[in-house]
Amino acid sequence: MNLQNPRRLYLLMWGVGTLMVALAVFWGIRLFMPDPHLKAGITPLEALPEVKLDNAGKRFVRALPVLDNSTAPTLDDDVPVMLIPELEVEQPIVELPAEVGGWGIAGLGGYIGHLEGTDVPGGEGNTVFAGHISLSDGSPGPLANIERLSPGDLITVRFGRHTYTYEVVLLQQVGADHLDVIYPTAEPTLTLITCSRWSWLNGRYVSRDVVVARLVTDPG
Repeated sequence: MNLQNPRRLYLLMWGVGTLMVALAVFWGIRLFMPDPHLKAGITPLEALPEVKLDNAGKRFVRALPVLDNSTAPTLDDDVPVMLIPELEVEQPIVELPAEVGGWGIAGLGGYIGHLEGTDVPGGEGNTVFAGHISLSDGSPGPLANIERLSPGDLITVRFGRHTYTYEVVLLQQVGADHLDVIYPTAEPTLTLITCSRWSWLNGRYVSRDVVVARLVTDPG
């Protein structure tokens, strides 16, 4: 093509510009469109299918310190712990309470949070956890290096005499308001979520990094 022809050059640049706008619109819709299941004024527990817990699952949830806005969780030897060898993470797990529009994370700090209303380790469905990539003082959070994880890496939850080990099978990035990654699954799954893609324009993180892992060991 002779780019010295002004008309041809104009048409080429117009075509490239149109393609870039179309891609921007596509990814804007994919990343920022709110999930239709999480409407204003309701909690995730009202929007998502109910998870049935057996007695072991109920014991796990009762063992988790619950975060609130006024007090730090009290941790002891009976609190479940998450281990991610690839990230050198070994952190206590706390319960993130469901509230209107999402889950409360006030006071999460360097802990790993279990999302209320999702399954529990060793369960038949989707057990969902969240953690920070950076803390309020600017120091790295427990999931600061989540991008280092790759398929085959292990994530372990230890609770009393029981150990549940999951193998990473997928890493993906989704919009901040999407709930599909926490929906119940057909097989035992651990989903780990953290913030990503800080936007100075919006003053917040606009995406979520998501790690999906499958159970590979029986509780023991």
